[in-house]
Amino acid sequence: MTVWPRVVVVLCFWGALVFSRPWVVTLACIATALGLLALPQAQRISLPLPFFLVPAFLLALTFPIAFDHQRVVELVPLFPLALAAWSWGASQRFGEGFWRFVAAAGAAASLVALAQALGGLQAAGDAVALLPPALREVGAARLATGRAFGTLPIPGHFAALQALLAPFLIAWLKQTHGWRRLLPVGLLVLSLAGCLASRSLLGTGLWVLAVVLTLYRSGPRPLRVLLPAAGLAALALVLFLREDMARFEPLALRAVNWRVAFWVFLQHPWVGVGLGGVGIAGLTSPWGEHNITPFAHNTPLQLLAEFGLLGLPFFLALFFLAFRLAFRLWLADRPTAVALLVALFHNFFDFSFYEPALLFPFCLLAGARSLQPEATSRLFFPLLSLLLGGAAVVAALQARTQGMADQARQQPPEQQLNVLLRAASLSPWRLAEPMEAAWLVVQTGDRQKVQLVEELLDRRAWVAPQSASWAQAKATLLLLQGRKAEAWAWAREALRRAPFRRDLAELEQQCRP
Repeated sequence: MTVWPRVVVVLCFWGALVFSRPWVVTLACIATALGLLALPQAQRISLPLPFFLVPAFLLALTFPIAFDHQRVVELVPLFPLALAAWSWGASQRFGEGFWRFVAAAGAAASLVALAQALGGLQAAGDAVALLPPALREVGAARLATGRAFGTLPIPGHFAALQALLAPFLIAWLKQTHGWRRLLPVGLLVLSLAGCLASRSLLGTGLWVLAVVLTLYRSGPRPLRVLLPAAGLAALALVLFLREDMARFEPLALRAVNWRVAFWVFLQHPWVGVGLGGVGIAGLTSPWGEHNITPFAHNTPLQLLAEFGLLGLPFFLALFFLAFRLAFRLWLADRPTAVALLVALFHNFFDFSFYEPALLFPFCLLAGARSLQPEATSRLFFPLLSLLLGGAAVVAALQARTQGMADQARQQPPEQQLNVLLRAASLSPWRLAEPMEAAWLVVQTGDRQKVQLVEELLDRRAWVAPQSASWAQAKATLLLLQGRKAEAWAWAREALRRAPFRRDLAELEQQCRP
């Protein structure tokens, strides 16, 4: 068994935890492709070819009708990364030492969450002022909660990662004696502290559940009492610190998300609204005003709304196979079974499979512990490596675009627009930078640039053809040029796309000839 693919796996996992977010997918795709090609031909194992062809067919079929092409491009690399992680795991059959290292790396990431909880979030508040208005409000609201998110974008996903890796720390603890137990004990405490810093009820609750299930009828009795007790104490503290729980806000938000996602499915039952399109498609639902996230907080329901009845059999089969693998491993490999169940359960109340740092270890585990791996087709690995290479190029362009947009926000107003326009030219599938340029023109009143930005917006209309914000920007630019009749038409269209928005109603009144 070669060492190089193992090193690549570790680098890929650490990259998902440590490197800045825009470059995570790029790094993961490059490392994964190199690792796959480094595997000896005789050692390569993959899923059957339909697991490659069916999702590729679904993505190709739904792309033309997708409601949010920018999000499609951002999420598509998850598909080859998941296949590659499974293939790596099945080909390498990583042993306990590797999983101990991965679990230790995940627990060590809690140091970042603790640093945020102890003042890092307050320091990050200064950077929020540099964001565009829409993101500024979201960022300020996120930081105001005081919830640490560690090395991932969302606090709940970071806590879920700790819960997924906790069974391996417990298995490590059960297999050591004397002073050697200090390291896994310390890592478990650090992992629980990371959950506490995130203030995630679901993540902390799953951490406790993972501990209880892993220690069920096994391990020293003091361990079976102390670890669950510590977890329950942390869960109680999280409940006490979460002021929004007094109003049951997390539960109310999920109820709205689920209603909206199911409503979207009923409106587009056959082929859905495309990957990542639930947020825009749900704006016209009866609950659109209260649906503040583009994700359904339920991965099966999200996939149903995104791919409709056409994709339902495939995704049902995936979840069935994952649950079957977990139950079959219950007696033979309890830590892996618990880790798989924790990740699956989390996705019935969240969307962590849309996060590479959780999807990658989950698929790696599933592949490494699969009971009947299939021999690979000769075309599978070259095709997958080619797809990963393409995803890496697209992700790198997106990362560069976002980096240039960040630089633009730190420039004087007269230079911001030029930098934003250069950034937008790098990623013709993105709408975020043209939208930011449009609002910058409105704020500065630079009439010489209005037509240029309007033409750019027109060229990007295909990215989100049902976006209320795009129609709002179009109407505002037309109004700035004195073309009130055209502006009124687009203001009315914006209001039709998001009928609950009062600012659009005011814009419509303002644009009336």
